[in-house]
Amino acid sequence: MSEPDEKEFQPVPIWASARRHPVITGVLVTFTITGAIVGATLLGDDWSLVRRIAGGGVAGAGCALLLTAYRTIGLSDYRIIG
Repeated sequence: MSEPDEKEFQPVPIWASARRHPVITGVLVTFTITGAIVGATLLGDDWSLVRRIAGGGVAGAGCALLLTAYRTIGLSDYRIIG
């Protein structure tokens, strides 16, 4: 039996994936930053500033993932409605 090729088991760096999908990366980063800003300004004062920023960032990232889900899993070529 031959040894497996070294290239098969090398992980892909996150930056290489981001360079291959610049629109999805931009949407994710933009929504996360926007969510953090909106969370810091609109969430209640009974939360600490760090929790408001983190909560808004998580909410923004969740919205971005919902927006780009079809593109991420490769279903963007299929018509869902009509």
